[in-house]
Amino acid sequence: MKKIINSLIWALVYALIYFAVINIVGLLISYTFMLTGYVRNMNPLTLFLSFNKILYLFVIIISTSLFITITKARGRKFLDFCGFKKTDNKLLFYCIVLTLGLMPVVYIITNFLNLFFRSYDKTSNMLQILTIDPIMILFVVIFLPIMEEIIFRGLILNEVASSTKSFALAVIIQAFLFGVIHGNIVQGVYAFILGLVLGGVVYIFQSIYLSIIMHCVFNLMGSIIMVKISTLTKSVYLNRIFVIISFVIEFICLIIAISHLHKEVILKKKQI
Repeated sequence: MKKIINSLIWALVYALIYFAVINIVGLLISYTFMLTGYVRNMNPLTLFLSFNKILYLFVIIISTSLFITITKARGRKFLDFCGFKKTDNKLLFYCIVLTLGLMPVVYIITNFLNLFFRSYDKTSNMLQILTIDPIMILFVVIFLPIMEEIIFRGLILNEVASSTKSFALAVIIQAFLFGVIHGNIVQGVYAFILGLVLGGVVYIFQSIYLSIIMHCVFNLMGSIIMVKISTLTKSVYLNRIFVIISFVIEFICLIIAISHLHKEVILKKKQI
């Protein structure tokens, strides 16, 4: 029991470190901007993009350095503990297909919750602004997903799983913390669902590379491609047709992916 409690504490510590780094770095950048007069010399959009570029860069550098140091201090090899193991290309392909299949599920949940929590509109608008900048696109689509996968599907998932030996508990805890760290109800709910899927994939197939690629694809689709396509036409009618066609294709992807991955799970069990 003591070992389990210790692993749960460490899981919380990893999430809190990430949360603390984001907020402390954010405050330091804000004070630096104000003290240097940087705020007065730039328009709001440029200031907003500059702030987030610096924030994301330092958060990734500081967080990664801290987690590597902590892991080594605990006598573990960082890459091995996080699950950086080679995976099958065919399996990776179907995991990407599964990610595409999740998009309509997330879309429905997000729009339903947005009826009750209108504050998400502000978050959604901020994400759209961030993705007009090529450097911010790299952060949103590549660097932040890698960072978050290392923390939640790498450190936290394996920390809990190694002590509890419970698939369900390890996946649920990391998904819950992943949802909470997003800071609002709407994002928190769909991040929790995404975290369950990514955690399940990593736990079953034992490679964090799978969840990293899936997370990158999810952010690419949700934050960039779907947003850009929806703005191509101002016609509500054409947008609805596009949504319906997308849903049909993505639900087909979901069925195909689940079917194949289920076979992979059965095959894996037979090999054990």
